[in-house]
Amino acid sequence: PYNSWRLPPFARPKSYALTLSCPDCFNLLDAPAQIIFNGRATITIDVTTPTNFLVLHAKNLNISSVNISPAAPG
Repeated sequence: PYNSWRLPPFARPKSYALTLSCPDCFNLLDAPAQIIFNGRATITIDVTTPTNFLVLHAKNLNISSVNISPAAPG
């Protein structure tokens, strides 16, 4: 429903927290065809208008789970 590389005007990112784990990254001698890593991203987005969708790009990533939570009151 939305094909831009940017978030729509009603969705403003507030913060990002990223954690990455790449056990073999420091043991590589040659440039590999692919690097496998695990990670966790927590993105806080302020959605100012009700919507039925929000597209986040994740090209070539395998996402194992997603949690959506409303903002804490206050």
